[in-house]
Formats: sequence, structure tokens, C-alpha cells
Amino acid sequence: MRLTIPFFFFLLATITGAFQSCSVDEKIYSQNTPDNSFGSKSDVDAALVAIYKPLAACCDGPGQAGTFVLNSVSDEGNAQSSWGQYDELAYEASGISEIAGIWNSSFSSISRANFVLSNQARIEAADPTGANAAIAEAKFARAMNYFQLVRMFGGVPL
Repeated sequence: MRLTIPFFFFLLATITGAFQSCSVDEKIYSQNTPDNSFGSKSDVDAALVAIYKPLAACCDGPGQAGTFVLNSVSDEGNAQSSWGQYDELAYEASGISEIAGIWNSSFSSISRANFVLSNQARIEAADPTGANAAIAEAKFARAMNYFQLVRMFGGVPL
């Protein structure tokens, strides 16, 4: 059977029309969004744990890289070759991957803490007895991150 050009376009239009007439409105149940967060105490706990996740990054987080950098500028360590900028406190957030990692993971943690703090009313509704502790923990984590950033970079954006 030989396809003619008009038949081909008719077939193409029919197939295209069949796919366009379908609409799929899928409701997602397995993903947290700002609208469905903080419905229970376990949601509050998960949000608090999420604040610390960026800080646990192996080599780019404040735990390992931050300690290395701050030790390099003290008498406990000595930076060699390209790491000499640590000794002189002359590094920037975009310079070396470890420094950029500290910057990014700290601000990611701050962002997550701000998300918790901006949902204080929902947290109080979900966990009335633990709401004050959850809010205090988020404020502490945010302050700890800013403290680390100010020690390493001086003034940082809020």
C-alpha cells in the first residue's frame, strides 16, 4: 500500500488530535510541597532534620572543609601551594570548590531553616507541645550557619 501525501497528513492530524484530547491531572501524594508540609509532628521533625542535611556533605560542607580551612589559617595547620590563600585569608566563595561548597551548603541550610520559620503557625497547629523547641532549633541552626559564614567571609548577605 502506497501512502499518498494527503492521506499521510490526515493520519498525522488524527494521531495528533487523539493525543491532544487526553489530559492527565495527576495528584501527587508522595512529595512534600509548601501547601502540604507540617501536617504532623513527623513532618516537623523531617523539616528540622533537612536543615542539617547540607551541613553533612562530606568534603564540601562546613564539617570537613570548614574545619580544614579554619585550621589552615591557624597554627594547627599549614596550607601548601595553591592553598596558600587560606593562610592569608584571601579566598573567595567562588575560588576553590571547597570554599564554594561551604558557602552553598551553609546557605542551603539557612534557606531550609527560613522555610521552617516561615511556617511557624502550621508547626504550632501540627505539634503544639513541641512548636517552641522546633522554632528555637531552626533559629539556632540559622544563627550557627551565619556565624560560620561571617568567620570565614566577613559580612554576608542575609
